[in-house]
Amino acid sequence: MQMDINETIKQNEIRALALLEMNEMGIAENCLNENLRIGTNSSLTYDLLIDIYSKKNDYQSLIKTLNNAVKYSDKKEIYRKFRKAIIFNKLIQDIVAIEDNQQL
Repeated sequence: MQMDINETIKQNEIRALALLEMNEMGIAENCLNENLRIGTNSSLTYDLLIDIYSKKNDYQSLIKTLNNAVKYSDKKEIYRKFRKAIIFNKLIQDIVAIEDNQQL
């Protein structure tokens, strides 16, 4: 009997949560990316990926995940606001870095 897609998504999220507890970020990321390939709208998948990419300082993957969350999740407005905050924060960091380099 084939597992229901929603059940697969839940199983991958549970697996990812357990892996994150064991500090296995890469394997957890793979489980959650499988959910994206399936076509999930689960905010837990997006939240966990956002957390992983934030910890890894992987700005490109973070923005890509937020774009997908805005497009596919049921919490579009929350992710849209969070994406704006992340972009604004990155812009400020870049400006400060440029100013610091000019002072050297």
